[in-house]
Amino acid sequence: SSHGHCLPIVSDADEEALIWIHFTDFVRIKGINIVGPGDSQSPASVKLYSNRIGITGFEAVRRLEPDQRLQLANGPEVSELLYLVDQHKFSSVQNIALFFDSNYGADETGIVRIEFFGETTGQQVDKQLATTLVFESRANPA
Repeated sequence: SSHGHCLPIVSDADEEALIWIHFTDFVRIKGINIVGPGDSQSPASVKLYSNRIGITGFEAVRRLEPDQRLQLANGPEVSELLYLVDQHKFSSVQNIALFFDSNYGADETGIVRIEFFGETTGQQVDKQLATTLVFESRANPA
């Protein structure tokens, strides 16, 4: 793998993975970089949900219309790819859910890195909410 010693977070039982991130400040997200392991485990698409309450798991996220869906590339160049997001829908983000619903043919999906590009709005999020980071996938012990 071109990502050195980085072990991916790997989905649990199938290709679906749900990652939910809370920010400490409201942020304007302009773009996102998503890197998989560079093989068939790499995610092929992701659905983005901004500021949604009630995303408690896979059943909940499947019922919701995403704010944006991104088709993701696979290969050595992905670490340099910036996927632009709809700036109106991601202009004041407190939390974001990323639902990876497909990959490039493997039984499980692996994610090495997720990087957001943008800026803070300067407005602070409620401190209790800001400490939560939920991964509905587990680290690969291999």
